[in-house]
Amino acid sequence: MKKMTKRILVILLAAAVLFSLTGCKESLVITKVLYDQQQEEEDKQNEQKILDQEEEAEEKTDELPEVTMDDSSDRNTKEQKVASASGSGTGYSTQSVTMNHAQNTGTQKDKNASKKSGAGESNKKKESKPAETTDNKEKAGDQSGTKESEEKKDKKESDKGKNEEKKGKSDASKDDSKKKDSQDDGSEEAQDQKQSKEKRQVYNKDGEVIDLPEEVTSVVAPGAAGVMTMMLGGKGVLVGTSESLMTGLAANVFAGYGVNDAAMYWPGIGDEPMDSSALNALLEAAPDVCVGVAGQDSFTASQIKKLQEKKIAYVSLPELTTHANIQKAMEILADVIGDRSSTDGGKKASSVLSKYINQCSKILKKAEKKGKESIYSLYISGWDDEAELTVALGNGDVLVQEQGMAIVRNGTDWSPINYYLEEAGVVNNGAQLSKKAGTFYAGIPLNLNLFSDSTQVSGGNVVLYNKGKNSFARYGSGSDDGGGISLGEKKFPAVIVNSEETRAKLEGSKNAGIWQNFGKTTMETGDNTVTDYGFVSQDTLVRTFIRGDYEIYVNPSGVTSWNEGSPESVLESIWAAYQIRGADMDDVKDAIKDFYSTFYEYNLSGDEVKQILAGE
Repeated sequence: MKKMTKRILVILLAAAVLFSLTGCKESLVITKVLYDQQQEEEDKQNEQKILDQEEEAEEKTDELPEVTMDDSSDRNTKEQKVASASGSGTGYSTQSVTMNHAQNTGTQKDKNASKKSGAGESNKKKESKPAETTDNKEKAGDQSGTKESEEKKDKKESDKGKNEEKKGKSDASKDDSKKKDSQDDGSEEAQDQKQSKEKRQVYNKDGEVIDLPEEVTSVVAPGAAGVMTMMLGGKGVLVGTSESLMTGLAANVFAGYGVNDAAMYWPGIGDEPMDSSALNALLEAAPDVCVGVAGQDSFTASQIKKLQEKKIAYVSLPELTTHANIQKAMEILADVIGDRSSTDGGKKASSVLSKYINQCSKILKKAEKKGKESIYSLYISGWDDEAELTVALGNGDVLVQEQGMAIVRNGTDWSPINYYLEEAGVVNNGAQLSKKAGTFYAGIPLNLNLFSDSTQVSGGNVVLYNKGKNSFARYGSGSDDGGGISLGEKKFPAVIVNSEETRAKLEGSKNAGIWQNFGKTTMETGDNTVTDYGFVSQDTLVRTFIRGDYEIYVNPSGVTSWNEGSPESVLESIWAAYQIRGADMDDVKDAIKDFYSTFYEYNLSGDEVKQILAGE
């Protein structure tokens, strides 16, 4: 500090001497000395500032996190976490986040490096800067400011030009991209992709893949398949069906679904092929889907081929002969119809199906609870007017002759009612005698053991079965004079028939034919007296398995037949559980009303419930 003070004093003294000698004129030598001293001090201060800035920049750089690129596995894991946190399908990319982080970090490091470089260059320039006078310094400063202003202006114009050039290139690139997309859309591959997006696939009963439109809006289906279609799809989806759904109770129930506006392609229930005029009308209408049921002949093979040629999807459902098959058919149709809840009166098929399965479970549980103790019955599936029974003695004398036979089908795989009766604790005796499942037999309640060689059934389409001790009118075998459980006893109180027409025929035979309750008959033969259930003909006792009076119940039928298979066939279980046991039917009536309200959106009247229970 002392040296500095001494130096300043010396300089001042020298300046005074020179000033006096020159007549107070400004000395260039003194000016230069003073400038050099001032500049030296400023350079030291600038160097210290630069060092401080460099240390500060290095500290900031050290604080930045180290960033590395994720490998594919880590990236996938992060993408999954992001998708989980922000919702599926957000499009949020962990890779882009990592890249941006790296770019930002790199930019920060570049800025710090730039500061260091700039500071160093400034220092070098100041060290090599020549001495200047005050006037020259001010002039240089003005020129430097003007030069810097012009350089900035030139730079802005240059940047503007570059930006406009980039924008032009970007716009041109977008135009090229649009042109390319337009050309791709016109290509066959793009058209195929577009069409594939507009289609979906389902499986029919055999597992065959069926192509469908993305949205199914029109279905043609007869009988029970038509009921399922409306039940699952709601209003307007069924555009063609059979006569059975356009008359009687069905016409009233499904009026709100537009069934009366549908085309009628089949007579009756639609189990026979439509005629050529109906087929041509169907092909012209070109519905999205046509539905057939296995075991029915609603469509011939050639008709199905014509549908496929017209790009009309054909879906085949399984036979509606078991509970499992009915639910499977519903599942297939639910896939076909999809979600129509956004349309006027439409439904979401999968929701209806789920509700239906739950409802079936409740109904079956209630029937099972009621039917804990087994009871027996016989289901008669029709009447063969052409069939004739003849029972004769060995000498040719005719003991019994009757025109018209009840039709009984043995086995269990021909109708869903066998399953539903079993769930209700009701044994269908016809299903127990299973020589050949599905065969049509003549229902004969007589014990023909003594006349097996001279008994025959001629004409018609039924064959003789009960020649020996077994009979459709008795469960189990026993002696000739009894045994087992017979019709008319407490545990075998009734028979079930398929229709009112069959009931009338059976009622006639019950009054004056082989289905009579003959009661016990006594006959003297020499020294012997024989007493058994039956009647005497040609001095011969003809035995019967009927042991008392019995009821004849017509199987209920709603918008479709319960015994032939339909969504409401499950109601057979609760009906049989109560009806065959002679229980109060209020619970059954409530179950029927609830089913129609839930799945058909229709409130049955009391008379309509009676109509269903009467099988009309």
